[in-house]
Amino acid sequence: MRARGNASVFYNVAKKAGVSYACYQAVELIGYHIVAKLRTWIGMNKRPANVFQTIHDSAKMHGLPVYDVYDLQSSDFIHKLKEIAPDILISVRVSWMIPRDVLNIVSTVVGFHGSLLPKYAGLASVFHAIADGEAEVGGSLFRVTQELDNGEVLAQFRIPVRHDKSVSWHHVEIYNRGAVMLRNFLNSFSHDGRGEGVRVSCSGLAPQSSYYSWPTSRKVKEFMRGGGNLFAFPIFGMC
Repeated sequence: MRARGNASVFYNVAKKAGVSYACYQAVELIGYHIVAKLRTWIGMNKRPANVFQTIHDSAKMHGLPVYDVYDLQSSDFIHKLKEIAPDILISVRVSWMIPRDVLNIVSTVVGFHGSLLPKYAGLASVFHAIADGEAEVGGSLFRVTQELDNGEVLAQFRIPVRHDKSVSWHHVEIYNRGAVMLRNFLNSFSHDGRGEGVRVSCSGLAPQSSYYSWPTSRKVKEFMRGGGNLFAFPIFGMC
Protein backbone atom coordinates (compact mmCIF):
# COMPACT_ATOMS: atom_id res chain seq x y z
CA MET A 1 0.00 0.00 0.00
CA ARG A 2 1.20 3.46 -0.83
CA ALA A 3 0.34 6.44 1.35
CA ARG A 4 -0.14 9.72 -0.47
CA GLY A 5 -0.31 13.32 0.64
CA ASN A 6 -1.38 16.45 -1.28
CA ALA A 7 -0.40 20.00 -2.11
CA SER A 8 -0.89 21.08 1.49
CA VAL A 9 2.34 19.24 2.35
CA PHE A 10 4.28 21.53 0.02
CA TYR A 11 2.64 24.57 1.60
CA ASN A 12 3.42 23.39 5.14
CA VAL A 13 7.07 22.65 4.30
CA ALA A 14 7.46 26.00 2.51
CA LYS A 15 5.94 27.82 5.46
CA LYS A 16 8.45 26.29 7.90
CA ALA A 17 11.60 25.63 5.84
CA GLY A 18 11.23 28.12 2.99
CA VAL A 19 10.43 27.77 -0.69
CA SER A 20 13.93 26.51 -1.59
CA TYR A 21 13.67 23.49 0.71
CA ALA A 22 10.07 22.79 -0.31
CA CYS A 23 11.09 22.86 -3.99
CA TYR A 24 13.98 20.51 -3.23
CA GLN A 25 11.54 18.05 -1.67
CA ALA A 26 9.10 18.34 -4.58
CA VAL A 27 11.73 18.07 -7.31
CA GLU A 28 13.36 15.09 -5.62
CA LEU A 29 10.05 13.22 -5.61
CA ILE A 30 8.87 14.29 -9.07
CA GLY A 31 12.34 14.01 -10.57
CA TYR A 32 12.68 10.40 -9.49
CA HIS A 33 9.51 9.53 -11.40
CA ILE A 34 10.74 11.40 -14.48
CA VAL A 35 14.11 9.63 -14.40
CA ALA A 36 12.44 6.25 -13.90
CA LYS A 37 10.24 6.80 -16.97
CA LEU A 38 13.13 8.09 -19.09
CA ARG A 39 15.38 5.18 -18.16
CA THR A 40 12.61 2.73 -18.99
CA TRP A 41 11.93 4.46 -22.30
CA ILE A 42 15.54 4.28 -23.51
CA GLY A 43 16.13 0.78 -22.14
CA MET A 44 18.39 1.60 -19.16
CA ASN A 45 16.10 -0.28 -16.76
CA LYS A 46 16.66 -3.67 -18.39
CA ARG A 47 19.51 -4.66 -16.07
CA PRO A 48 18.17 -5.82 -12.67
CA ALA A 49 21.09 -4.27 -10.77
CA ASN A 50 20.54 -0.85 -12.34
CA VAL A 51 16.78 -0.29 -12.19
CA PHE A 52 14.96 2.88 -11.14
CA GLN A 53 11.23 2.26 -11.02
CA THR A 54 8.16 3.84 -9.53
CA ILE A 55 6.16 1.85 -6.98
CA HIS A 56 3.41 1.24 -9.50
CA ASP A 57 5.81 0.08 -12.22
CA SER A 58 7.67 -2.26 -9.89
CA ALA A 59 4.44 -3.73 -8.54
CA LYS A 60 3.08 -4.20 -12.06
CA MET A 61 6.26 -6.04 -13.08
CA HIS A 62 5.75 -8.48 -10.20
CA GLY A 63 1.98 -8.77 -10.59
CA LEU A 64 1.19 -7.04 -7.30
CA PRO A 65 -1.68 -4.60 -6.60
CA VAL A 66 -1.05 -1.11 -5.23
CA TYR A 67 -3.58 0.69 -3.05
CA ASP A 68 -3.25 4.45 -2.56
CA VAL A 69 -4.07 5.30 1.04
CA TYR A 70 -4.87 8.80 2.25
CA ASP A 71 -5.84 8.04 5.85
CA LEU A 72 -4.35 5.17 7.89
CA GLN A 73 -7.26 5.39 10.33
CA SER A 74 -10.03 5.18 7.75
CA SER A 75 -12.47 2.29 8.02
CA ASP A 76 -11.82 1.40 4.35
CA PHE A 77 -8.10 1.01 4.97
CA ILE A 78 -8.60 -1.03 8.15
CA HIS A 79 -11.09 -3.27 6.33
CA LYS A 80 -8.69 -3.77 3.40
CA LEU A 81 -5.83 -4.56 5.76
CA LYS A 82 -7.91 -7.20 7.55
CA GLU A 83 -8.91 -8.63 4.18
CA ILE A 84 -5.29 -8.90 3.02
CA ALA A 85 -4.14 -10.21 6.43
CA PRO A 86 -0.42 -9.56 5.80
CA ASP A 87 2.27 -11.42 7.74
CA ILE A 88 4.37 -8.27 7.91
CA LEU A 89 3.95 -4.54 7.37
CA ILE A 90 6.88 -2.34 6.34
CA SER A 91 6.79 1.42 6.84
CA VAL A 92 9.09 3.52 4.65
CA ARG A 93 8.88 7.31 4.35
CA VAL A 94 5.53 7.47 6.12
CA SER A 95 5.38 10.63 8.21
CA TRP A 96 2.30 9.54 10.12
CA MET A 97 2.11 7.59 13.34
CA ILE A 98 0.94 4.03 12.67
CA PRO A 99 -2.45 3.71 14.46
CA ARG A 100 -2.94 1.15 17.20
CA ASP A 101 -5.66 -0.55 15.13
CA VAL A 102 -3.07 -1.30 12.45
CA LEU A 103 -0.51 -2.56 14.97
CA ASN A 104 -3.18 -4.87 16.40
CA ILE A 105 -3.91 -6.39 12.98
CA VAL A 106 -0.34 -7.09 11.86
CA SER A 107 1.91 -8.89 14.32
CA THR A 108 5.20 -7.75 12.76
CA VAL A 109 5.56 -4.10 11.78
CA VAL A 110 9.02 -2.77 10.94
CA GLY A 111 10.14 0.57 9.62
CA PHE A 112 13.12 2.01 7.85
CA HIS A 113 14.34 5.47 8.80
CA GLY A 114 17.10 7.48 7.13
CA SER A 115 19.18 8.19 10.22
CA LEU A 116 21.27 6.43 12.84
CA LEU A 117 18.43 6.08 15.32
CA PRO A 118 17.81 7.15 17.99
CA LYS A 119 19.58 10.24 16.62
CA TYR A 120 17.64 12.40 14.19
CA ALA A 121 14.26 10.79 14.61
CA GLY A 122 11.54 12.58 12.68
CA LEU A 123 11.55 14.64 9.49
CA ALA A 124 14.38 15.76 7.19
CA SER A 125 16.84 13.57 9.09
CA VAL A 126 19.51 13.54 6.37
CA PHE A 127 19.49 17.32 5.99
CA HIS A 128 19.63 17.91 9.74
CA ALA A 129 22.54 15.50 10.23
CA ILE A 130 24.63 17.03 7.43
CA ALA A 131 23.76 20.62 8.39
CA ASP A 132 24.73 19.87 12.01
CA GLY A 133 28.18 18.73 10.91
CA GLU A 134 27.83 15.00 11.52
CA ALA A 135 30.63 12.90 10.03
CA GLU A 136 28.28 10.03 9.21
CA VAL A 137 24.71 9.47 8.14
CA GLY A 138 22.96 6.16 7.69
CA GLY A 139 19.82 4.10 7.98
CA SER A 140 18.06 2.08 10.65
CA LEU A 141 15.67 -0.85 10.58
CA PHE A 142 13.44 -0.76 13.66
CA ARG A 143 10.28 -2.17 15.16
CA VAL A 144 7.37 0.23 14.75
CA THR A 145 5.52 1.28 17.90
CA GLN A 146 3.00 4.00 18.67
CA GLU A 147 5.89 6.42 19.14
CA LEU A 148 7.42 7.82 15.96
CA ASP A 149 10.85 6.33 15.11
CA ASN A 150 11.27 5.08 18.68
CA GLY A 151 11.06 1.28 18.49
CA GLU A 152 13.81 -1.29 19.01
CA VAL A 153 16.63 -0.83 16.48
CA LEU A 154 17.25 -4.12 14.65
CA ALA A 155 20.04 -3.16 12.25
CA GLN A 156 21.93 -0.14 10.97
CA PHE A 157 24.47 0.91 8.37
CA ARG A 158 26.65 4.01 8.15
CA ILE A 159 27.76 6.21 5.25
CA PRO A 160 30.50 8.85 5.57
CA VAL A 161 29.26 12.34 4.74
CA ARG A 162 30.69 13.61 1.46
CA HIS A 163 30.76 17.38 1.32
CA ASP A 164 31.23 17.32 -2.45
CA LYS A 165 27.82 15.69 -2.77
CA SER A 166 24.31 17.04 -2.26
CA VAL A 167 21.86 16.23 0.50
CA SER A 168 19.80 14.43 -2.12
CA TRP A 169 22.76 12.25 -3.12
CA HIS A 170 23.11 11.08 0.49
CA HIS A 171 19.35 10.53 0.63
CA VAL A 172 19.38 8.28 -2.44
CA GLU A 173 22.43 6.36 -1.20
CA ILE A 174 20.75 5.72 2.14
CA TYR A 175 17.49 4.49 0.63
CA ASN A 176 19.24 2.34 -1.97
CA ARG A 177 21.16 0.59 0.80
CA GLY A 178 18.02 0.54 2.91
CA ALA A 179 16.24 -1.39 0.15
CA VAL A 180 18.96 -4.05 0.31
CA MET A 181 18.62 -4.19 4.10
CA LEU A 182 14.84 -4.65 3.80
CA ARG A 183 15.28 -7.37 1.16
CA ASN A 184 17.64 -9.25 3.45
CA PHE A 185 15.22 -8.84 6.33
CA LEU A 186 12.33 -10.23 4.27
CA ASN A 187 14.44 -13.18 3.12
CA SER A 188 15.31 -13.93 6.74
CA PHE A 189 11.72 -13.37 7.87
CA SER A 190 10.47 -15.90 5.32
CA HIS A 191 12.71 -18.51 6.96
CA ASP A 192 12.38 -17.86 10.68
CA GLY A 193 9.28 -15.63 10.94
CA ARG A 194 11.28 -13.05 12.90
CA GLY A 195 13.98 -11.66 10.61
CA GLU A 196 16.69 -12.51 13.10
CA GLY A 197 19.13 -13.11 10.25
CA VAL A 198 19.70 -9.38 9.75
CA ARG A 199 19.87 -8.41 13.41
CA VAL A 200 23.18 -6.77 14.29
CA SER A 201 24.66 -5.52 17.51
CA CYS A 202 23.52 -1.96 18.06
CA SER A 203 25.33 -1.46 21.35
CA GLY A 204 26.61 2.02 22.01
CA LEU A 205 23.62 3.75 20.48
CA ALA A 206 23.35 7.41 21.32
CA PRO A 207 20.74 8.46 23.89
CA GLN A 208 17.30 9.25 22.53
CA SER A 209 17.50 12.61 20.81
CA SER A 210 14.77 15.11 20.16
CA TYR A 211 12.22 14.52 17.43
CA TYR A 212 13.12 16.71 14.45
CA SER A 213 10.59 18.61 12.38
CA TRP A 214 11.16 20.37 9.06
CA PRO A 215 14.19 22.67 9.26
CA THR A 216 13.68 26.37 9.72
CA SER A 217 14.27 28.60 6.71
CA ARG A 218 17.16 30.18 8.64
CA LYS A 219 18.89 26.81 9.02
CA VAL A 220 18.44 26.07 5.31
CA LYS A 221 19.83 29.48 4.30
CA GLU A 222 22.85 29.08 6.61
CA PHE A 223 23.52 25.63 5.15
CA MET A 224 23.43 26.94 1.59
CA ARG A 225 25.53 30.03 2.42
CA GLY A 226 28.14 27.69 3.87
CA GLY A 227 28.46 25.89 0.54
CA GLY A 228 25.92 23.15 1.16
CA ASN A 229 23.96 21.81 -1.79
CA LEU A 230 20.44 20.48 -1.46
CA PHE A 231 20.09 18.95 -4.86
CA ALA A 232 21.96 17.91 -8.00
CA PHE A 233 20.12 15.90 -10.58
CA PRO A 234 21.82 14.33 -13.65
CA ILE A 235 19.37 13.13 -16.27
CA PHE A 236 20.10 9.40 -16.18
CA GLY A 237 21.50 8.93 -12.70
CA MET A 238 20.40 10.11 -9.33
CA CYS A 239 22.06 13.12 -7.65
